[in-house]
Amino acid sequence: MLGYPKQPRDAGVAQEQGRGTRPGHEQLTMAELATRYDLDVLRRKLRAKIDTLSLRLMVCMGIMLAAGVAALAAIIKL
Repeated sequence: MLGYPKQPRDAGVAQEQGRGTRPGHEQLTMAELATRYDLDVLRRKLRAKIDTLSLRLMVCMGIMLAAGVAALAAIIKL
């Protein structure tokens, strides 16, 4: 981050103002960064959620298939 004050100065901002914005910018940037561990935890949570939703979808599809077969059997018996 040593080069950070040069960027605002090159844009026409006073060097002291450039240095004054650095801590705020650094704090904001560090708060937004995700570590590899954070991403791995998120990946695991998403995988678990997808697995849960996949299972629910299979159960719903099975119920609809069974209802369709039962309705077809009832129609055939008429």
